[in-house]
Amino acid sequence: MGHEVNDVTSPSDDYDILNTLICQHIPVLPNLKSITVMGVTWNCLTPQSKAVLGSLQQLKSICWQSVVFEYLEYLLDICSSGFPYLHALKIRQIILTEPKSLKLDDTLPAAVSNGSRFPNLHLLDIVVDKNAATLLSISSPTYIQPRNIDTMCFSGVSVGDAILISLRAQQKTVTREVAISLSQNSNLRSVEISTFNLHPSMHGDTSWLQAMIATITSQELREITIWINTESKEWIKDFDFRSLEKALLPRLGSDSLALVEFTLHIKFGHQYAWSSDYLLEAVAAVETQLPAFHTKGCLVVHTQRAAASEALDGWWPYVWGY
Repeated sequence: MGHEVNDVTSPSDDYDILNTLICQHIPVLPNLKSITVMGVTWNCLTPQSKAVLGSLQQLKSICWQSVVFEYLEYLLDICSSGFPYLHALKIRQIILTEPKSLKLDDTLPAAVSNGSRFPNLHLLDIVVDKNAATLLSISSPTYIQPRNIDTMCFSGVSVGDAILISLRAQQKTVTREVAISLSQNSNLRSVEISTFNLHPSMHGDTSWLQAMIATITSQELREITIWINTESKEWIKDFDFRSLEKALLPRLGSDSLALVEFTLHIKFGHQYAWSSDYLLEAVAAVETQLPAFHTKGCLVVHTQRAAASEALDGWWPYVWGY
C-alpha cells in the first residue's frame, strides 16, 4: 500500500482514491499476513481507512517505509493495539511532524502507557535514524520492551554515522548520541548490524559497538552478523575487529553463552573486476583479524551477495546489492 508523495498538509485527490481503494479491497483480505505501508501521511487517511487497516487481526508482518506520523507513540499504538499477533515489525523510515515525544500528562493510548506492547513480536528490523533510534533506548518513553524478540536487525549503521555516534574531526573520541541497550531482551538469539562503510578517511573505532553488544544479557544469543561495504581488502585492516572479538570472548568460553556463529558479509565496489584469489585474500585478512573466532570454527565470511534468509524473514540490508 503506497502513495507517490508525502502530503503533510491536507488530503489530495490521490489520497481520496487511496482511501477508496483501501475501503474497497482490504476488507476482502481478512487473512492478510503481511503488508508494506509506503509513502503515506497517516493523518491523510480517513478514519474509515484506518479502521479497515486496524481490522487485519491476522497480520504478522508490517513494514513502514517513508511514512509520516505526528508522534512516534502513534506508530507504536497502531502496531501494538491493532495487530495483536504481529511477529515482525520493520521500520525503513518514519517522518515525524512533532519530533518531541508526548508529555506524560498528555492522553496516551492504552497500549503505549502500559508495558504490554508487542507480546508476540520476534523480529525487529530498524533503519536507525534520529527518530527510530529512541525505540531502542531504555531512557526513552518510546522504548520497545523486548519481551520475546529473538532477532534484531539494525540497518543504516556506518562508521561515522551522526545518528548513532558522533566522531569529532580533530579527536579520536566517540560519543554515542543515543544509548542503545539490549539488556532487557532475555530471548535474543540473533543480531544483524549494517552497513559499515569502510574507508581510510573514517576512523575504524568499534568501542560504541562493543558497548552496545556488552549490554546483551541473553543466554540464548547464538548469532551476530555484520555487513561491511568497502573498496579494498586493505581497508578491512583499519576496522578494529580485535577489540570487538575481545569483548565477545567470554561468550566463546561458556557453554551457556556459546556463540555459534559470527558472520561477516563484505561487499566490494567494482567486484566484477576482481579475481577469486583476491576475495580469498580478503577472507584470510578477516580470519587474521579474528583469530579466536576462526580457531573456534564459528567465523563465517561471505564476499558475495547473501541469499535471502528464511530465518530473518528474507532480510538483508535494504541498500545491499550489486
